[in-house]
Amino acid sequence: MRNNKLDISLIIGVFTRSVLLWFFLYSTIIDLTTKEPSAISLIYLGFVHYLSFLCVLYSFIIMLNNGLEIGLEEIEYKKLKRFQNIANHCRGVLFSLWGLMFIFSITSLLSKNIFLNSKFRFLEENGGFILGIVLCILFFAMVGINVFRLITKMNIWLLLATPILVIFYTALLSVSSADINYNVEKDFYQNTDTVHFEIKRKGYIFLPEIKYVLYNFGDTLKEYSEGTYYIDLGKYIDTRESLIEITYSPQIFGNKFRKYIYINKTP
Repeated sequence: MRNNKLDISLIIGVFTRSVLLWFFLYSTIIDLTTKEPSAISLIYLGFVHYLSFLCVLYSFIIMLNNGLEIGLEEIEYKKLKRFQNIANHCRGVLFSLWGLMFIFSITSLLSKNIFLNSKFRFLEENGGFILGIVLCILFFAMVGINVFRLITKMNIWLLLATPILVIFYTALLSVSSADINYNVEKDFYQNTDTVHFEIKRKGYIFLPEIKYVLYNFGDTLKEYSEGTYYIDLGKYIDTRESLIEITYSPQIFGNKFRKYIYINKTP
């Protein structure tokens, strides 16, 4: 009973920390993608984010199984043999995975600060991941675990499916996170003013593509500098409506989304 309580408390601790880390990594990746979309560190940050998702999923399944064991009658619980096997498998994977996930997460998040003054850009962007590998190897060496023997014991189909699952996970988040932010200089404009506005793309590892920007559903606006557009309201002095339509699309699936900016004119 004591070991069972220890197991449950540990699982809850892993679950809560993994959830917090998932959101923190998600925010970090979104911010880095928006500011530096070509940063190499996005690759391993995305992979570590996927590992944190697995830890959340596995720990949730284990907690659900423990809850069913307590809440159901013994006869009813025994009928869930397949789910019990899944939960036991998740327990074994989780206890092997969560430590590595936290090491890679912490080192990747601290890499910008640790290697900020490095003369080599490669080390500045990838130093955290390299440091994580070194720490993992040292940890396995200290406890006497043969890493290669551990890998060979893993399910071969799971290893082969991992790249596909990572791609699908990244694609799903890239589509759901694709967005644009816009900034207009003033709240109200005169009929003869020139409106300047800025469009910034926001995404997860892959930035969305801006298809076109329309004014009043007719005229296509062209950017005169990166992400910056303007409208000469004097050309549309007789037009009461003043609406900007921005059509953008995620890079992976190509779905089209739209956002609208209302330009308020003074009477």
